[in-house]
Amino acid sequence: MNKTHKLVTYSLLIALVCVGTMFIKIHVPATNGYVNIGDAFIIISSLMFGPVAGMIAGGIGSAMADLLSGYAHFAVFTLIVKGIEGYIIGWLFVKFGGTKLAGMYSSLVGVAFMVLGYFMVETVMYSSYKVALQSIAFNGVQALASFIIGYPVFSYISKNVRLKFNV
Repeated sequence: MNKTHKLVTYSLLIALVCVGTMFIKIHVPATNGYVNIGDAFIIISSLMFGPVAGMIAGGIGSAMADLLSGYAHFAVFTLIVKGIEGYIIGWLFVKFGGTKLAGMYSSLVGVAFMVLGYFMVETVMYSSYKVALQSIAFNGVQALASFIIGYPVFSYISKNVRLKFNV
């Protein structure tokens, strides 16, 4: 794949994650964050295009959504947590052979990392693990909803749409 094709693909994935994150936002008063389905698009990006694409789309797309939605205080942390989440999903998927089970496992590990990552960020950000504990349920719902949406969409696309290029 040439550089232009790669740039366009990454840009599209970033935009999908950003819009997916901004599309449905449920405010979480305890942490001043929000629940969204952007992780579904991180799952799709990571499984379809690999760990680097998942990291770029997850980190940049989610951080852009924070900046555009008035949650700038989370943007740097989101860049890191969601970037690592995307990388984990893509890396594990490749490492375990790209099977259906590998896709489910890697997606669940990735979103579990997101929940843990935000717990650690919010513990530091608010100097209170008690406040951060309140976000675990919300982030868990976000993780589960994103898995329920993201993995089946990936599965459908990978079976029915012919995308044969590496990013």
